[in-house]
Amino acid sequence: MATESSLEVPKPKPIPVRHSNLYWEDGSIVFKTTCGTVYKVMRQVLAMKSGYFAGLFDIPRPSEHQTLKGECVKAIAAAKAAGLDGTTDETALELPDNVISSDMDHLLAFLFNLVPWSMEEPPLERLIAILRLSHFLNVETGTLYATHNLSLHTLLTAPMRLYLAMKFDVDEWVGIAFKALMRWSLLTISENDEQLLGRSAYRLLVKTHTAVQEHRTNLAFHAPPVIHDPTCTGIYSQRECTRLWEDAWFGRKATPGMVAALLDQCLPGEALYSALDKFQVYGMCDGCRVLMLSSLEDTPEKGSAIKQEDVIIGRAISLLLKTM
Repeated sequence: MATESSLEVPKPKPIPVRHSNLYWEDGSIVFKTTCGTVYKVMRQVLAMKSGYFAGLFDIPRPSEHQTLKGECVKAIAAAKAAGLDGTTDETALELPDNVISSDMDHLLAFLFNLVPWSMEEPPLERLIAILRLSHFLNVETGTLYATHNLSLHTLLTAPMRLYLAMKFDVDEWVGIAFKALMRWSLLTISENDEQLLGRSAYRLLVKTHTAVQEHRTNLAFHAPPVIHDPTCTGIYSQRECTRLWEDAWFGRKATPGMVAALLDQCLPGEALYSALDKFQVYGMCDGCRVLMLSSLEDTPEKGSAIKQEDVIIGRAISLLLKTM
């Protein structure tokens, strides 16, 4: 008796349809997507700008462009195995299943300068499509164009930037996006944002938020102990300097202090140093005040307690980069 799976009828392949704008009679290579869109463009341009097509056509490229990712190498091998030469519609090269027509439209329009130059911001969808396909087909110019314009795009959110960075190996975006997310309240991150980030990245973000908040809270409510200068003599003088330091740190006597800045979750770590620059300690002896303020500065020889926040975030970013 036939099983249910054996009765399934294979879906017919879509009827090939020539692209309305990207099928040129003077083109030298024909290829098509799995949805049946047929393109005919210039072979030399594709080989020059895409590692995938250069490999498919067996055309050597400069050494800096020869590094192809495993997924791209497998796609080239599969395309060659099909035995199609791309000279006619009937022998059109078949692009991998993950290459959709809308993405290819955007990429080819970029490669052949078909998009008019404009001062307007390029659509987000177009830039992401170019980045996605440039990453897979090894189009360096497309990756540079997309990442540059996406970096300036007003609609690119931090979760989307981190997602794109992790998905398409944009290493320099990982730290930028993660630090931006550290300035967000976890309560403002939507379910869509969580899905974009993925379980691992979102979990790491929550853990890092918690670690930074614990560090800030501990630092806020435990003022750094006073380092007394040798000129601060006598028990009363040292006690007075300690009292004045703590008054200033905790914001007593109508001064803002450091506690307010440390408990402000929206402030990035580097902004705490701006608060420190404005930090005033009145009444302490000059020697003790100089020693205490210098003890909070960050130097190559000595890490500051305030700077520890950046160390915690840096470790998280390193973990993300290792997973790429």
